[in-house]
Amino acid sequence: MGDRHSDSSYDGQIEEAKIAIKTNTKTLQQLSSSAEAAKANRAKNAISSLDAAARKAKEEMEGTGKQSGKT
Repeated sequence: MGDRHSDSSYDGQIEEAKIAIKTNTKTLQQLSSSAEAAKANRAKNAISSLDAAARKAKEEMEGTGKQSGKT
């Protein structure tokens, strides 16, 4: 059987669903700390990528300046 997108009765309409779950405080704290850790890791990766791009651009600009005949 194909997925729901290949079914001819699928109309492509996106609908919102609300769910409820039962859990305890310890599990909620673990989920929250995991989400915070993932957010911090994404921020760290973004800063590292930006820093690397800035360094590369600076190196390219310095290389271009030397080749353009500056004395």
